[in-house]
Amino acid sequence: MLDEGNDWNSKLIRSIFPEDTADAILALRIAKVGETDSLFWPLEGLGEFSVKSAHKALVKHRNAAPSSLHFSQWKDLWHLKLHDQLKLLLWKVTWDGIPTKLKVADRIGGRGQLEGDLLCALCGEHLESLHQLLFICPYSRSVWSESPWQFNIALFGLGTVEEWVRIILHPHNSIGTPLEDQHLFQIFAVNAIDLVWGARNQVVHGGKESDPRELSRRVCNLSWEHRAACQKKLSLNKLQTWVTPPVDKTEVNVDVAIRQNFAVIAAIARDFYGKIQGVVTKQIKAARPLEGEAEATKLGLEPSVSSGFWELILEGDSELVVKAIQRWSQLSEWCIHSTVKEMLEVGKGLLSWQVEHVYRGANEMVHHFAR
Repeated sequence: MLDEGNDWNSKLIRSIFPEDTADAILALRIAKVGETDSLFWPLEGLGEFSVKSAHKALVKHRNAAPSSLHFSQWKDLWHLKLHDQLKLLLWKVTWDGIPTKLKVADRIGGRGQLEGDLLCALCGEHLESLHQLLFICPYSRSVWSESPWQFNIALFGLGTVEEWVRIILHPHNSIGTPLEDQHLFQIFAVNAIDLVWGARNQVVHGGKESDPRELSRRVCNLSWEHRAACQKKLSLNKLQTWVTPPVDKTEVNVDVAIRQNFAVIAAIARDFYGKIQGVVTKQIKAARPLEGEAEATKLGLEPSVSSGFWELILEGDSELVVKAIQRWSQLSEWCIHSTVKEMLEVGKGLLSWQVEHVYRGANEMVHHFAR
């Protein structure tokens, strides 16, 4: 696959592989350090096969999906700033996987014989289904009437449960919720589902009745607490600033700025007193962000060896690059495999070195150099 100059034989590769595969091969950087071949799964960042990534690929490419949610909407669901347990609940709701009385009766084929036992455990007025619990049940209606938006949830019952999930994913675009309220709306909507379903289970399995007003207060209070915790975490991330290294170490921050036809990588070294020990920038060929971040990290490592910085802390805001280096004994990010391998070889010339992830707030100075 290589020509006499130890570069890719593009003509041969394009004659063997489909266009997209050939492009992916030619985009790979050939390592300067010899190594044995390795198997990589391109659908996972770390190159290791997972059932989850295979399932995603199958769902994305099959002609008819069981759910009408688009692949990108599933991605939006899993990226919601919610507790994982709440995201899993919303996933179950989307697939109609909540075991309401009607759902269970339909599964066992006993709806006709159990008609009287299929009434909602909370209100006892309607047949209990997921749609009924979310939109019709007086408990849900009470929760939403006491919400910051004070609307009649029954009006949304004219649509389907999946349509309601889409509204939760993008309330600003769907129903005009102010952007500053969007996250609170998402938290509130999923907490409402969770606590209404929990109240129903207390009646069915514990024989404990719930008060609609008390339930409404619990949803409100829990949602505000959830939002406050998220905002505190975001504030800590944004306010994070650069911290000096230990007195016997040098700290090197790295970053990349991607342009249309090229990229600029930069590294800045500072000591315990915050004094700049060196700055280096370099223009490279157009690269994807991950590859650019890896090249920037390598740039921060190489001059450190020649400059006599024997104990080094490398910091960057790409968590994937940091994990690829730290988890090298398992697998590295496949598209930066060669770059990471070269870094490990260069690092052998140091007494010690480590790489750490920092947020953008702690990486501002080198970011400006890259720009």
